[in-house]
Amino acid sequence: MQNIYNDLVSVVIPTYNREKVIKQCLNSILNQTYKNLEVIVVDDASIDDTEHVVRSIKDSRLKYIRLNENSHGTKPRNIGIRAATGEYIAFLDSDDTWLPNKIERQLAFMKKNDYTDVLSFTGVIVSNNFTQKTVLKRDLKEGEHIIDYIINEGWVQCGTFMCSSKIAKKTEFSPTVRKHQDWDFCYRLSKNNARFIYLEEALTVYNMDEGNNQISGNRRFDLSLKWINSIKKDISKKNYYSFLVHNVTTNMILSNNRKKALKIYVRALQNRAVSPWGFAKGILKCMLLKHMN
Repeated sequence: MQNIYNDLVSVVIPTYNREKVIKQCLNSILNQTYKNLEVIVVDDASIDDTEHVVRSIKDSRLKYIRLNENSHGTKPRNIGIRAATGEYIAFLDSDDTWLPNKIERQLAFMKKNDYTDVLSFTGVIVSNNFTQKTVLKRDLKEGEHIIDYIINEGWVQCGTFMCSSKIAKKTEFSPTVRKHQDWDFCYRLSKNNARFIYLEEALTVYNMDEGNNQISGNRRFDLSLKWINSIKKDISKKNYYSFLVHNVTTNMILSNNRKKALKIYVRALQNRAVSPWGFAKGILKCMLLKHMN
C-alpha cells in the first residue's frame, strides 16, 4: 500500500538497561511501512551495553540522547518530546515492539479524524514467554472522561499512543508521577482539551518477559493512592473505588495492610464499584493472600 501522507513522525523511546531487547524494539520501528520517521532514544543513564547496541545501528533516522544520571521517572520521555521535530509524536517502551504497519495505519486514522489536539490509541497484543493475547477495547462514549474510560476498560498503553507534536509539547508527562504515567498523561491531555480516538486494531506488542514496567509491578500501593487522590475531584466515587479495588488492594494485602484493604472493599460495595459477588471474592482474597504472604 502506497503512503499518501509524508508527515514526519517522531518516535520517543525511553530506555534503561535494555541491551538484550532494544535492538528488536528499534528494528520494529525502523522497518515500518511508513518511512518518514525520526527515532529518538533517550537513555536514562544505563549501566549495561545499551548505548553500544543503539549506536551499532546505522540509520540516519536514529538519534541517541544519554542522560548523565538516572532519573527514575518521566524525564526521558519529556526530553524526547522536546527534541522531537515531527508533526506527530508516538511513544514506545524499549522492550516492546510494533507491527510493521503501525504508523501507517494510525497516521491514516488520525488524518481521517482531522483534529489538531488529539491522542490516538490502539489495541495491544500482550506477550509473555508462553502466550500472546490480543486486547481490543471499545471507543469512548460521547462525553466520557478519559480516566473514567480507563478505569472501566482497564487498558490504555503508552506504546499505542500517537498525538500531535503541538499537544505533546504543550502537555508533557508529569515530572512527579512514578506510577500510572500513561494514564496521567491522558489526564493531563484532557486538561488541555485534547480529544481521544481509538483505533480498534492491535498494532503494539506489549512484552511482559523482561521485567516490563518495573515500577508498576512492585508493591508500592502508596504511589497508586497518591496518583488517584490527585485527580479524585474529576472522577465519580464509583470509579474512584473501582480503581482502588483493581490497583491498590492486592498490594495493600501483600504489604500487611489487610484492614485498609477490607475498608476499601466495604466502601466499594457501598458505592456500587463492586457487585456482592465481587465483594465476597475480595474478602476471600484478603484472607488467602494474608496466609500466602
